[in-house]
Amino acid sequence: MVLRSLSCVIVLLATTTVLAQDVGVGRRSGIGSNISGVGSIVTQWDFVDLMKGSNPWVYDGGAKAGQRTPVDALGNPMLLAGEKANTLLRLKIVNPDQNRVPDYPTGQYTIAWEGSGQFILTGDGDFESINANGPGTRTFTAASGADTLFLRIDSMSQSNPLRNIRVTMPGYAPGQPGAGKQFHDTFVNRSVQPFGSIRTMDWNRVNDTTLSEWSARTRDRANQYTIETGVPIEEQLRLINASSGDAWFCMPAHANDDFVEKFAQAALYGIHAAGNPYALPQTNPVVAPVAANRKIYVEYANEVWNGQFEGFNYVTQQAAAAGLNPQGLNEDFAKQWATEARRDFNIWTDVFSAAGELDRLRRVAAIQTANRFVSPLFLKEMVVGGVPQFDVLSPAFYAGVNSSNYGASTTKDKIINDLFADLNASINPTLTAFLPGTPFQVVGPKGDWLLWKQFADQYGVELIAYEGGQHVTTPSITVPWYDDYVAAQRDPRMYAFYTAWLNAIYDTVGAEGVNIFASVGLISQFGAWGHLEYQDQPLAEAPKYRAVVDFARGLGDFDLNGWYNGADIELLRDAAGLAPTGNNAPFDLNDDGVIDEQDVLHLLTQRLQTSLGDFDLDGVVDSQDLSRWRVGFGVPGEWTSGDANGDGAVDGADLLVWQRNTAAVTATSASVAVPEPLFVGQLAVGLLVTLVQRRSARMKQDKCY
Repeated sequence: MVLRSLSCVIVLLATTTVLAQDVGVGRRSGIGSNISGVGSIVTQWDFVDLMKGSNPWVYDGGAKAGQRTPVDALGNPMLLAGEKANTLLRLKIVNPDQNRVPDYPTGQYTIAWEGSGQFILTGDGDFESINANGPGTRTFTAASGADTLFLRIDSMSQSNPLRNIRVTMPGYAPGQPGAGKQFHDTFVNRSVQPFGSIRTMDWNRVNDTTLSEWSARTRDRANQYTIETGVPIEEQLRLINASSGDAWFCMPAHANDDFVEKFAQAALYGIHAAGNPYALPQTNPVVAPVAANRKIYVEYANEVWNGQFEGFNYVTQQAAAAGLNPQGLNEDFAKQWATEARRDFNIWTDVFSAAGELDRLRRVAAIQTANRFVSPLFLKEMVVGGVPQFDVLSPAFYAGVNSSNYGASTTKDKIINDLFADLNASINPTLTAFLPGTPFQVVGPKGDWLLWKQFADQYGVELIAYEGGQHVTTPSITVPWYDDYVAAQRDPRMYAFYTAWLNAIYDTVGAEGVNIFASVGLISQFGAWGHLEYQDQPLAEAPKYRAVVDFARGLGDFDLNGWYNGADIELLRDAAGLAPTGNNAPFDLNDDGVIDEQDVLHLLTQRLQTSLGDFDLDGVVDSQDLSRWRVGFGVPGEWTSGDANGDGAVDGADLLVWQRNTAAVTATSASVAVPEPLFVGQLAVGLLVTLVQRRSARMKQDKCY
């Protein structure tokens, strides 16, 4: 005890450097996720209030039955005397061919409201008509996780109308453990935390929204988030900060300059109570911005080339208005597409540059993977004066099937085999020759991802797929191979496919990352996009999800928090000497059959792209790392406090590691004082015991008080 206390005193006297918290130390995982949209048939448990995903309010009965009701600024229905309205909170699909599964918890739900009126919940549980004189609450029990929940307002007071109706999932009502939370813990733990970036495209409804003005956006805490303007930006910020990942925002195609600027400011500074962004950093913002240790990716719309989406319509209209001749995906279309994207990117660049935060911004040029004509034309227009106006080239990395010949003899194995075949074609290395006379169209298999790696390298930008996964749909639920299609999605071989798919992205193509599409979703004729079918699906039944998280562990994110950092190094070192089997298999990063310091080196060089001695994991071995070593010198420590060799002590041996790996050791050492040899001698006795202890048995609870 005396020696430990003496060591602490010496270290404190030897330095005046105060280390920043290690929360932001490390590198994000390249495996991101697209968050599924909200809705009454969505099986994702994002918001604990089911009203957020309910259908827009419509009139119930009368001449206007089925028409939208007017709503106030927060989405509450505005009814006249004698009018009724309804909304669907959850839909129970009874057609067995839709493969509906119990996707919401059975248990006690709580409905709360303000105002006065009469309403009724109908469904499969113990519901009743409620004469409401709010504020008030009532509990009810859902009979099963696949209940239909239908809310009807039969009347409301004209002076004190019903409003702010909430239907809260079990465990999140006032007085319960989850009270006050916006997001369900299972959603955060499964669909948010394990991923290095969160893309909120579907939350933003960019595929169909015509939102252009900031004042028209969905307001925070509105009654419903299923309207055309999508989930509030405040909620998107909260979600990003509930993760450890980077933010990936898609700007609505119609958004005007003011909207884009305010979105950028909100991401950088946060939002105040009136719903507008701050213009400067705040000590205690009402809604916090994206945490300072995160990068922010910004993308114009989504799949602008897709004729079904609003981005295509808007760019076509704007091109025509500018005197161009957009005939489908031609050169004039590409020019206008680039004009719109550069406009948004310039606004974000100005906001972040003025704040000195430009290093956090990543402008995403998303292109159609298989289009050898319009995608390169768009990229050409995105280069101004020889300088790319983007930081990330972003195709979609999907592997699909040609189902035109599928029939009664088609099996699930046939479908999975076809996925593997398309994956192999997508990474065919024979794609090298450009067609004579044009720099744009190229010879090669359709969908070859290696082409876009060539383009990314040419422009000196990162290659990150905005979406990706398996891509299988069916014409209808009546096709004879529909059951095999469903079975293929749940087959154990899908684990092998997703593992091979991720290996292709990282090892063969050499991309920096991919945002998997999508977080949670049912299997239907329109696709099986969710890597979970429902939020609490048993992992044994979710081969896609297991493959993704196992791959992330195999890359070195052992605690599945969406990034590689000092905590992963410590977990790896604690596993040293164990057999690399079962749950310990991911620790053998270099596949040599042993868990040891060579795996630490692999994590540093291959995942964190740095080297031994980089204690703050910023990619450079420099004086900042030496400062960390100085603070940790003489006491049991971990990687981020200067333990380079993993022996549990921070001492001269670690300094030697730092010296061998710094590019400017002489100049750096001269500018930062190190402990005198006398101090080292005084500490030697106190360190002796630590040096001989096995790392797995070290006393992590020892601290300086």
